[in-house]
Amino acid sequence: MNIRTVGLFFSPWDPHVKSPSARLSRNPLTMYRRAVLFKSNPREEKYMKELFVEHFREGMFINIDDDPLWRDKLPRAETLVLLYPDAIGQGFFVLEKEVLRQIRGCAGLWALNGRRREFRLNTATLCSLRIRRVMERFMMGEMVALILFILITPVFLLEDLLKRRRWTKKN
Repeated sequence: MNIRTVGLFFSPWDPHVKSPSARLSRNPLTMYRRAVLFKSNPREEKYMKELFVEHFREGMFINIDDDPLWRDKLPRAETLVLLYPDAIGQGFFVLEKEVLRQIRGCAGLWALNGRRREFRLNTATLCSLRIRRVMERFMMGEMVALILFILITPVFLLEDLLKRRRWTKKN
């Protein structure tokens, strides 16, 4: 018997990083992981399950952390939906590779993210997602802004210093 739609959910985040005690940690690695978690703003399983049911009423929701036999259901599915708790599926790379290896050639592969966006996962989409994930994981936008700030600040300070000197000479 074929299953029409299967939604796969899992939380790639380390439970320790999500715990309240991690907020108090001064370990730089834990602080970094909490920052990445905060930026991605992942949704909880309950929310993702409700979202999946809203989009695919007849679908089967599977949390792969709770169901050890989830792989057995993949070949029978007509459509597979990866349920990203965040916008870009941070931490889903290994699952995507495994799902692509397991599914039938005619099965459709889709993603539904925590921002209520549904999109097809083809080669181009997966490639762009991987690039965005690397940029988010290593906070490249923030690093560029920091470097620009460091480079431009002395120029502004020098300009301010020169303006003050001119102003004091006039008065």
